[in-house]
Amino acid sequence: MTTNPTREEVAKQTELTEMYSRVNQLFYTSKHAPVRHTTQTEHALERIYGGQTAAMAAAYNVSPRTVRRWLDGTRTPQGANAARLLRDATAAQTTKRGRERRAQQAEQHRGDVLVPRVNNFTVRGSDAVRPRDISISLSGKQLAALALAENEEQVDDIIQKGIATYFNGGAQGGFHPGDFGYDAGSLVFNVPLMTGAGRNAQ
Repeated sequence: MTTNPTREEVAKQTELTEMYSRVNQLFYTSKHAPVRHTTQTEHALERIYGGQTAAMAAAYNVSPRTVRRWLDGTRTPQGANAARLLRDATAAQTTKRGRERRAQQAEQHRGDVLVPRVNNFTVRGSDAVRPRDISISLSGKQLAALALAENEEQVDDIIQKGIATYFNGGAQGGFHPGDFGYDAGSLVFNVPLMTGAGRNAQ
């Protein structure tokens, strides 16, 4: 029996999904997810789940009838399902070949991400690091990994590794990816365009 996510878990997942969508917009400026839930559902169903309503329903833990209602607009996905639909609709805008091509270009550059001071920026079980603004550097390989990312977890892993590297280079040490909490909805990405010009997204 599955348990419903808490309000805090839904809010966190929504922030991560927004972050993932923003990363996609950085690398694929003309590939935004549709605004309408009906179109998001259509794109996700056809491009992610191969047109199989039952497969999409199972992934979202809803009935096939609910997916059909999302398609015709008589029902609107809520909470975690709305966040997941945005993620799937965003991923549906690019192809594997397109991501690989953009990753090859991204690997020739560097970038950084501003992680601003937020209340939940803490180290689990420790007060060694107080909340602060930090700027983490991204190598070409990390930029390429962002371009290839297919979900929120992969983007979060890159950010977490960058934060751990930042603090391990200072007076403190021994931190690992996952030791930190941060507001995924407030990151500011400074990622070069593939032409070499700068592009900010916030």
